[in-house]
Amino acid sequence: MSLCFVNVHLAAHQQQVSARNEDAIQILGGLRLGGIEGVDVTQQHHFTCFFGDLNYRFGSGGNQVHKLIDEERYDVLTAVDELKILLKEKELLYGFCEAPLTFPPSFKFKVPK
Repeated sequence: MSLCFVNVHLAAHQQQVSARNEDAIQILGGLRLGGIEGVDVTQQHHFTCFFGDLNYRFGSGGNQVHKLIDEERYDVLTAVDELKILLKEKELLYGFCEAPLTFPPSFKFKVPK
């Protein structure tokens, strides 16, 4: 059995979903692992894990997201999760899956003064 681990840091900032998608496509398309020329790296291994700082967001973000996290309403967050939507619509990372969100997501925040 072969495993492939791809650790990435995709484009940041709220309005950069297209840049994040392009980053993911370029990274996976540009990898030369496994030794089979012209075959996508994801097809050369039994399992490929794609992880890191993906930077996908929950809808438009803001105070509503913080409120839902505080209330542990992960089901609502998942419905507006950019990555979950792309996976569901098979627009990105086809064949990949993500575990259910069962813990508070990490994100940058401002510390109250």
